[in-house]
Amino acid sequence: MKRFTLLALAALGLAAAGARADSAALSVNAGGFGVSVVADDQTGVEIRTAPRAAPAPAVPRAPSAAAEAPVAVLDADTDARAFVPDIYPSRFDAARAAAIQWARFDPRRWDHLPDRVRVMSEDPSLFTPIAEGLRARVPALRVEPCDGTLCQGEAAPSTEAWLYVTLPKGRGVTVRSVGWSDHIASSLFVDKPWAANFADFCSRTPGRWILARSDLDNPSMSPREAAERARISAAEQVAPLVSGRLPHRYDRGNVRRLVEQRLRGDRMVYDRFPQAYERGYGTLYREAVLVDASDARLDEIGRDVRHVLDAEHQTRVGGLAGAGAVLLVVYALYRLANAFTRGYFTWSLRTAAAVVAAGAVTMIVALA
Repeated sequence: MKRFTLLALAALGLAAAGARADSAALSVNAGGFGVSVVADDQTGVEIRTAPRAAPAPAVPRAPSAAAEAPVAVLDADTDARAFVPDIYPSRFDAARAAAIQWARFDPRRWDHLPDRVRVMSEDPSLFTPIAEGLRARVPALRVEPCDGTLCQGEAAPSTEAWLYVTLPKGRGVTVRSVGWSDHIASSLFVDKPWAANFADFCSRTPGRWILARSDLDNPSMSPREAAERARISAAEQVAPLVSGRLPHRYDRGNVRRLVEQRLRGDRMVYDRFPQAYERGYGTLYREAVLVDASDARLDEIGRDVRHVLDAEHQTRVGGLAGAGAVLLVVYALYRLANAFTRGYFTWSLRTAAAVVAAGAVTMIVALA
């Protein structure tokens, strides 16, 4: 305690001497105990000790209006911001997309939620994808199936949104609302069950199938580019199956090259599903292809690839033999000409022979 007091007095003395103040004070708190040293010109130095006062309890602040939860939470599903294609592979996908579009483009901007959304559809099975699409945009939305008689026989109140889902000509899904909002959204579709749910398609369809798509993260700038990328992706899956049916002497790179050529010619493509995406800077394209990879089709492609590779090998061998024959003929002519001229034009004849031999070999290799 004495050492502590001396240190405090020394610090106080230095502060007072340097600052030339009329009074000075120093206080130290340790745990629940406090020591204060006060010095001035009249009273001298005074040391005070007292228990440390407990800190005042923190008063919780009332939440501000800006921190309150919004009425509606939008864009909960990342699909709501995804590229919108011109066509979908099933009516269920089209129904979900139409519901998302209806929720996104409604003029009221969802400042206040409707009490509920009633859905009436020509196809009752579309209620589930419609509800999924609405809740993907507004998770807290109350969605109910609607009695057709009720929705057609009464006027929709302004606090409710009544949605009428129709299938015009079986090629699209249209969502039209009345009551809380008057708005229409629609999406087109074609029946491509393999593109909509490949696992379900394979379980229902006998055979071996391969689904390949163009790069989903890097859309193409033209339909032709998208189609080519889809077939290149398919070749990566088909080529190993074909190579397994061929002897090991065949190069796998050449096998893949020939398989890709045949896929580009739609030799194995059973069906295709192209899509276009309208953007502000232009139109982007994607494509999916369904490849028939049955044993019969793979055997057929394997025989074709083997025949082509054997023909290419024979052509290369013939080209090498022809190049060797040309070199022998040129050499024989050079020797004959050199002997006839008695060596006076040796270097000229050698240069001419080399040029003729190189040109002939290059031509043979190019034709082979």
